[in-house]
Amino acid sequence: MNVNKNISLTSPSFDDAWHVIDMDPVRRARARLSQYPTWIAECSAEATIYAKCVINVMGGVKKDQCAEEFRQFKHCFRRAAGKR
Repeated sequence: MNVNKNISLTSPSFDDAWHVIDMDPVRRARARLSQYPTWIAECSAEATIYAKCVINVMGGVKKDQCAEEFRQFKHCFRRAAGKR
């Protein structure tokens, strides 16, 4: 029986394996999340209108009651996020 004694049966160390893991999606997500306050600030007027609508109906909120205000806020937020 021919046995190759040059083969290592040990697994790589944690440090070696760490370099194999792709952390790029995590970095991109963190970078994107760090921009949320800026985007919300750009849409402060729309956010205020939406918040006032929700506050006015507190306790009695029904589906789509503030849908138009939310749609405008969402549109502004997406536009601000798209400027990057």
